[in-house]
Amino acid sequence: MRLLILLCLLMPFSAYSYNSLRHIVVADVAYKMLSDDKQQMLDDLAGTIEDEGDNANLFRKFKGVSTYAKSAMLADSVAGNRLSDVYERFGGEVPEPLAAYAGETTESWHQSVPVLKNCTNPDSSGADLPEAIDLLKAAFKSTDDRNSRAVTLALLTGLVADAHQPIRTLGTDVDRSPDECQHDNGGRNFCIVVREEGAACPAGKNLRAFWDNKAHGMEDPKKIYQYVRNVTKYAKGIEASELSVDSMTWIENSRSLANEVYNTPIDEWPGRSYERKAKKISYERMALAASNLGQLINDL
Repeated sequence: MRLLILLCLLMPFSAYSYNSLRHIVVADVAYKMLSDDKQQMLDDLAGTIEDEGDNANLFRKFKGVSTYAKSAMLADSVAGNRLSDVYERFGGEVPEPLAAYAGETTESWHQSVPVLKNCTNPDSSGADLPEAIDLLKAAFKSTDDRNSRAVTLALLTGLVADAHQPIRTLGTDVDRSPDECQHDNGGRNFCIVVREEGAACPAGKNLRAFWDNKAHGMEDPKKIYQYVRNVTKYAKGIEASELSVDSMTWIENSRSLANEVYNTPIDEWPGRSYERKAKKISYERMALAASNLGQLINDL
């Protein structure tokens, strides 16, 4: 069993998803906003991620974007691993600001759902999204070790994108009951396909999966340059007053979209008008995420 666990930890993050494309696009749009010196620093650190094991083979699947942007896949791919194992895998040590979480996984880092009155709420143990982002910023500044900084930066990059993805900051009463309810756990318990009474929602057919994958329509790695170009167009329309490096500001801004996100029936696939609106919101949010990420990197 111990050998199996070790082998799982050593496996490269070789399977990519639509969600990986979203992370890469956000990171590359941000990268293009930065100075040559900053870009060189980012690519140099990301080389640590690229050079480990078979990761170079995966990185080659995504052509036309920076090495740094490709490292943004790491945060999702290692969410089920202990933080100390992630750093050790890439030859680094857990920075002091993250020491309290070294023995834990980072799954809780990818969402920040509110507590709902009278509801059965999801487990709130571990750091949530804004706390994790702040800890990673402090961790990056606390160490000069190249490998530790590379891992920290890759994790931070992925979480910035998540903070701008609204469903990861929301929760609603999926039972629509005034007396007793079940929190939708950031859309995970909100099924969007027809099912028999009492049947479980099929894997990947919930509102979280829709917003992570289907909403933005980024399905083809060969079109990644086009996706970057489209998000960049949106980013050019963002006003300076809209930018922030404060993680809670990002969360609160994402939560302001609750009415649009939940404007679709439970147990029914979203209609075309909802899909069109969701795609527009997704591109706007990715553009804002990229712009804020660029600001954050300049502050590191």
